Amino acid sequence: MDPSASDVTGAATWRDPVWLDPALAWARGRLAVAGRIVVGPPEQVHVRAWSTAVRIPPTAVSSG
Repeated sequence: MDPSASDVTGAATWRDPVWLDPALAWARGRLAVAGRIVVGPPEQVHVRAWSTAVRIPPTAVSSG
């Protein structure tokens, strides 16, 4: 995210792929460490200037 971009503040920050993509990659990595498999695309269900919530779909326990 370009800190000089005046339009990337508040809720826009949480929707910015420069922030969101690494956050989702981190979450997928943590789930993998726990033996969980993501079974569908994430859904950003809550976005406010001060926070966001992303629902990662139900996961199944890895069989291997």
